[in-house]
This record gives sequence, structure tokens and C-alpha cells, in this order.
Amino acid sequence: MCIIESIGYRSGLKDLCVLIAGPLTHLFEPVLLYLFVGTHIISYTFYEYLCLMNASILVFNMLPIYPLDGGRILELCLQLFFRYETAARLLHVLSIIWLLMLGYFQILHGISAMMVIVLLVMENIMAYYTIRYRKLVFYRYRRRHPVSYPVRMNKGHDLYRFSYNVMYVHGAWMEEEKWLSIFRL
Repeated sequence: MCIIESIGYRSGLKDLCVLIAGPLTHLFEPVLLYLFVGTHIISYTFYEYLCLMNASILVFNMLPIYPLDGGRILELCLQLFFRYETAARLLHVLSIIWLLMLGYFQILHGISAMMVIVLLVMENIMAYYTIRYRKLVFYRYRRRHPVSYPVRMNKGHDLYRFSYNVMYVHGAWMEEEKWLSIFRL
């Protein structure tokens, strides 16, 4: 797994490109493996086995569960419509619901699958309790890297990620940079 500190804060298109790079490698891997079959490096039976494992990893990784790639893509989609903290809370709740459904309907079988589900539930619970910290990190990133997104008049107390926010504070409208400077990040 690759950890990129600024993922979730910068351009949505850049984040999407990074997020789909991993799954795209799973689409090219069978082609490479087939070349190995053609040069007799591996047998066709082993090729089929590796393709099945590769497809399983791809499908699992694209589940809309945080921190899997599918969950991160879901996070991008939620941030299109909701403020940062609301999107994060919704992401973790939806991820836990998905995980509980996987366990309840026994879509994944075996003790190792149940261990993965438990670990992912724990990861989402821990991430849920760090949302406010991550929001402040997002604010600091946003303050240091101003955006040129479409303007959104925002009467809330949190930023929309894919908008340049003009905040309503104490009966007056305030530019995003000035609002962020209040936090002294």
C-alpha cells in the first residue's frame, strides 16, 4: 500500500489519477502474464491461477470501503456534494455498513476474511475519531495551497473541498484565505 500525505487535499483529478493507477495495473497484469506463457516462463494453468488471484485482488480493492481504493474514490465523490467533515463521517459510516454486510451475508468466507473485515472496521472506527485532526490538516494544506475552484457561498462552519469557499461569519461574507487565517495553522 502506498501512503501519500497530500492525497485527499489537492486537486480531485490528480487524486483520482493516483487512485486508479493501482487498479489499472491489475488490468495490464494478465497481458504481461500471457507473454510469460508465450515464452514458456510459466504454464497456462499457473497463468489462469494468477489471473484469478489478480482479479480477486482488483475486485476487493475496488469495494467502496475506506482505506481501499474504492473507498478513496467514494470519498472523492462524497466531497463533491458535502463539506469536508460531513463527507468524512459519511465515508466511514458507509464503509462500516459495507463491511457488516460482507460479514452478515458471508460474501467473504473463512477466518482470514473475517479477520480482514474486523481490521477494516477497526481502521474505520479509528479514522472516524481522527476526522477533526484530518480536517485541520486539510485546512493547513488549503491555506498553503490556494485553489481556483468555482466559488461557493458557504454558511457552514466547514469547507467544501471542490469549491472556493466564501464563508458567512458574524453577519458578513469572508474570503476563504481570511477565514483559514483564523485557525493559525
